[in-house]
Amino acid sequence: MKSRLMRWMQAVLLAYLSMSCNHQTEREIQELVVHTDTVQIDPGEEILFLNWGLDQSQISKDKSYLYNFNRNDFTLEKIDLDKLSLDEKIPLEKEGPNGIGGDLYSFYLVNDDSILMTSGNKNSYSDYNGTILSRFEYGEIGDENNRLRDEEWIRSIAIPKHASHKIYALIEHYVKGEMYLGIFDLKSNGVKKMELPGFEKFKNYEINFDDGTNRFGLGTSKRILAVEDNIIIGNNVTSKLWILDVHTDSLKTVSFKPQLTSSEKTGKHPLLINDKRQMDNVYKSIFEEVTFLHPVWDADSERFYRFSLTSNFENSQPEEGSRLPRPSGTSVFLTVMDKALQIIAETPLPMFDKYPSHHFVKDGKIWIFENLEDEMGFVRLSISDL
Repeated sequence: MKSRLMRWMQAVLLAYLSMSCNHQTEREIQELVVHTDTVQIDPGEEILFLNWGLDQSQISKDKSYLYNFNRNDFTLEKIDLDKLSLDEKIPLEKEGPNGIGGDLYSFYLVNDDSILMTSGNKNSYSDYNGTILSRFEYGEIGDENNRLRDEEWIRSIAIPKHASHKIYALIEHYVKGEMYLGIFDLKSNGVKKMELPGFEKFKNYEINFDDGTNRFGLGTSKRILAVEDNIIIGNNVTSKLWILDVHTDSLKTVSFKPQLTSSEKTGKHPLLINDKRQMDNVYKSIFEEVTFLHPVWDADSERFYRFSLTSNFENSQPEEGSRLPRPSGTSVFLTVMDKALQIIAETPLPMFDKYPSHHFVKDGKIWIFENLEDEMGFVRLSISDL
C-alpha cells in the first residue's frame, strides 16, 4: 500500500488532449500536466467513519471543512481540510426536542447557519451544534394534486445559493418506475413537478435479480447539484446533462461527444433475472461500457471536472461477501468543461485503477477519498492551466 501511495505522490502525467465542445470545430491539441499527491487526516484519539466511503459527507461553502456522518456514534465529524485534522465531533440526537429520527439518510449544508437533515420521512433544519431550528414534511407541501405521494421518494436534492427556501429534488415513483424533478418552495408552501425528457430510457438499467432465495436490484446513479443559478442533473448511464435555470425554470439538455469514450451505455438487458450466472454476465456487460460520474464544480477556475470509467473483468475473482463480480481493472478518464459545459479537455488517468471514491474540489485540486489502512486520506489531483 505504501509503495503504491509513493508512486501516486510522485506521479506526473503528460497527456495530449483533443479539444472539443458542442458545435465547435477542432482546436489545436494542448498539453496538460496532472500532478498527484496524497494527504492523511489526523483523527487524534478518535476513529473516523470510513465504512461507506464518505458517501454521507458534505464540504462547507468556504471549502475549509468536510462534515462526515458517523453512524456508529451518531455524530458529524468536522474535518479541518487546511490543517488535515479532526476539528470536533458534533453529537446528534435521535429522539427528543432535537431528535432527527432513528437514522440519518442524508444531510445538506444550506448555509453558514443551518443544515438540512433527512431521516426517513422526517426533515429538519438544525444549526451546527445539532439544535433543531424547524421541521417540515415533503408530503405536506403543496395542494392535494401536486404534493409528494406515499409511493414517491426523494433520491437527491440541491438548494440554490440565492434561494435557500427552495429545494430541488429528484423524485422517483417506485411503483411506476418514473422519475421527475420536484421544486419545493418552503416559503410559499408550493410544489412544482417537471418531467425530464429522455430520462425514462434509464429504466433499461434498473435490473432486478430474484432466484427464489436471493433478491436484489441493480440501479443507476442519479444526482442533482446546484451551481450558481443552475440546477444540474445527471445519470451515470450517459454523458448527457439536464440543466435548469432557477430564475425561469426553463430546462435544457446538453449533449456531449467525448473523444476517449463513447457517449453512453447502449447494451440491451433483461429487467428481471433469476439465474446468478446470467446476472453476473449482465453486470459485467453494463460496467464494461462507459460509466459517468457526476461533475464537480470549481468556482475559482469556473470549470467542471467529471470522471468516467470503463471496467475490465478478464480473470476477475469474486470478492468475498459480494453479490456481484469485482473488476480486475478499471480505466479512468477525466473531462474538463468550462462554465457553459463545453468540453475543454479530456485525458486518461493511468495512475488510477479503480472507481474514484467521493471527491470534491478545493484550492484548485480534486480531492479523492482514499482509505489509507483504515485512516482517512485523499489523493489530490493538480491540473495545469489550459
